[in-house]
Amino acid sequence: MGILSRILGPRTTHDPMTEFLAEEVESLRSLAREDRGWSHLGSDDDLGPTREALVEAAKSGRALAVAHPLVRRGLSLRTSYVHGNGGPQLSVADEDSSQDVAKVVLDWWTARENEAALTGPEARARLERSLSTDGNVFLASFTNPRTGAMTVRTIPFEQITAIHTDPEDRMKVWFFERTYTRRTEAFSTATETITVLHPELTYAPSLRPKAIRGNPVLWDQPIRHVKVNDLDGWQYGIGDTYAIAPYARGYRDFLNDWLRLMRSLSQFAWQATAEGNRAKRARQALARVPANTAPGNEGGAGSTYVSAPGEKLEAIPKTGATIDADSGRPILAMIAAGLDVPVTMLSTDPGVTGARATAETLDEPMYLAMAARRDVWTAVYRDLAEAAIEAAVRAPQGPLQGTIERDPWTNTDRAILGGATPSILVDWPDLSTATVDQAVAAIKDADSTGKLPPKVIARLLLTALGVDDIDDILEELTDDEGNWRDPYKTAGDALVSAFNRGEDPAQALGQYARFPRDAAAAESLIRGES
Repeated sequence: MGILSRILGPRTTHDPMTEFLAEEVESLRSLAREDRGWSHLGSDDDLGPTREALVEAAKSGRALAVAHPLVRRGLSLRTSYVHGNGGPQLSVADEDSSQDVAKVVLDWWTARENEAALTGPEARARLERSLSTDGNVFLASFTNPRTGAMTVRTIPFEQITAIHTDPEDRMKVWFFERTYTRRTEAFSTATETITVLHPELTYAPSLRPKAIRGNPVLWDQPIRHVKVNDLDGWQYGIGDTYAIAPYARGYRDFLNDWLRLMRSLSQFAWQATAEGNRAKRARQALARVPANTAPGNEGGAGSTYVSAPGEKLEAIPKTGATIDADSGRPILAMIAAGLDVPVTMLSTDPGVTGARATAETLDEPMYLAMAARRDVWTAVYRDLAEAAIEAAVRAPQGPLQGTIERDPWTNTDRAILGGATPSILVDWPDLSTATVDQAVAAIKDADSTGKLPPKVIARLLLTALGVDDIDDILEELTDDEGNWRDPYKTAGDALVSAFNRGEDPAQALGQYARFPRDAAAAESLIRGES
């Protein structure tokens, strides 16, 4: 029989040493489980950590995000900075003037199904937390073959069992292998296991088999993989919570130990010293003291404990017996560093003198980290919006008319409308804490240099002012070819031209949306009447 069997085997007698060793072995096993992610993340190939290890790390991160107050607070801060203040706005540049491409993108973005899974505020916050805990988000696009309407849904990380890439190019993903269990019939308990292949969102080969190695290929359900914190060659990402997990647990244990220490010190606040029978008398007297009253006050306010000669009652000194709770602040700083947020924000504690200046110094690195995460989502929204445009062109009853051009070198498709490919612009609210006055003043200074086009200045101003319908307003400020027209200068030119042609200037002025279209109101405006 080995030593572990002897320690952990059945015991019929009380053996303190054996119990101590058993507890230590169980502690080692627990530590092995805690540290399993550290040792098992490596792999023998160049594809990064194993999927199984990453799934376990994701589950651990999810538990921390829900149960650990500091981790929950840190992820909420990140989510608020990345997706707060209204979230992104999508617009279309270089679009075909004969077709309303922006409306197609807006309809896709505001569709109720997509708001529930991707574009709505709840969905964006949920996906950001999932990206922080799992490091991977899989977005599948389900397309209506008749109308081209595209609905986005998430695929659980656990269901993605493999990622298949180009044998000659590890960076080019071809398929995501998905294995899941579903009910054979509605309201039935019988289940079946299904394995399917989803193409990567941009993968468009010339030959599209219906099945590969017996697994169906769902060409109408491509997947956009979002991953963070991955290294070169990794197929999967890893969550932000992985780096802070041991420190989050360590800080929790530190606070628990500190709480137990304070509780134990509170059990013995007074010390009574007596000789012989007087010690018994002192114990009996103190035993009658209620738990919530101090010696000398057992009967309430004004009570007195009378001691006999040779009896001594004094408070137990606490000097050197306590541990300052701030001793764990370095651990707290490690958690804050792993989440890219200042420790003062994470702990909601202003800290020592000068913390405000310190926090302001840390603002810029935090903003840059949040802007980097925004860039990740910008690429995701742009890719999915372009896929929505392609689906609207490809469908026989789709709202857009154009062609799909395939690049045989990269095996990708793109939609061509009016001889060009529409470009998707993703605008985010300003991350800085600057006021609207400061932002407008900065834009005004930039405009005074004469280096930026008026349309860019107008977009910056509308974004700074928090205007929702930016594209509609910009459309009013441009002509049919997308060229900028000053609403006041152009209006004046139109009035002069109309007058010279003998036409009614009021009718000419009505073509500008910001001016009255009613003839009487326009004439009143021309005459300068209020």
